[in-house]
Amino acid sequence: MLVRRAVLRGELPNVRTMKCVDCGARGWYWEHRNYDEPLKVDPVCEPCNRKRGLALCPSVSADVAKAA
Repeated sequence: MLVRRAVLRGELPNVRTMKCVDCGARGWYWEHRNYDEPLKVDPVCEPCNRKRGLALCPSVSADVAKAA
């Protein structure tokens, strides 16, 4: 949601105008590596998005560890 708002405000370009940072194909997703930094994103195509796997979410991991 924050990324979409940033695009609408012009803070980030439309991802489809960008090239995938991994392979150079047309960008399809703004991809997070760490959800604790919601606007630190990379443009990636769909295959590269799948290859990258899940992003990190350290704050949630810390909360889960505390609850255990």
